[in-house]
Amino acid sequence: QISKHVNNLQKNVHDMIEERKVANNMDDIIQSSRHYCDMVFPCLELIRKDCDKLELLVDDELWPLPKYRELLFTR
Repeated sequence: QISKHVNNLQKNVHDMIEERKVANNMDDIIQSSRHYCDMVFPCLELIRKDCDKLELLVDDELWPLPKYRELLFTR
């Protein structure tokens, strides 16, 4: 399961970067904004989904970064 989510992350991060390159090369700011909304944001949602799954699968001692729930509920 961990390998599956890591592979998904790698693919989705690559896809997001490529879509950002497309958006950043557009001269029209409205068109660029729409591309971010329609093409980049969905990649971020997929990335978040796999990260959330990994946070649940990987033991806290092996996860060096704060988990999302910790960021939300820690003052």
